[in-house]
Amino acid sequence: MPVYAPDLDLQNAANAYVANMHDGVIRRAAIALELDYIMFRRFLATGRAKPENRQKVRNALDANEAGVAKDHKIAHGIPIDVTRSMLTQLLDALDAYQAGSTSQGAGQ
Repeated sequence: MPVYAPDLDLQNAANAYVANMHDGVIRRAAIALELDYIMFRRFLATGRAKPENRQKVRNALDANEAGVAKDHKIAHGIPIDVTRSMLTQLLDALDAYQAGSTSQGAGQ
């Protein structure tokens, strides 16, 4: 059986949802999220699940406005020069990729 790496952010969001919205009652939370109870209970304990089950948990939490992104906060600001540099490098890489893919398409 494959072993999946834990998704700690999703696990934390799911545990917070169960604790805050359902007073720690996992079965009630699973029913509210329309998730399989056993899969959800295991995920809460380990943070591990198949990718399709993780997506089910993520979608269910997002539908109930308890998703992972809601709790993310940027601890410090990123200077505009660093952001500009990263975006410029990304655009250069995309331009190079696009030029390479068009030249390959023309050679066929």
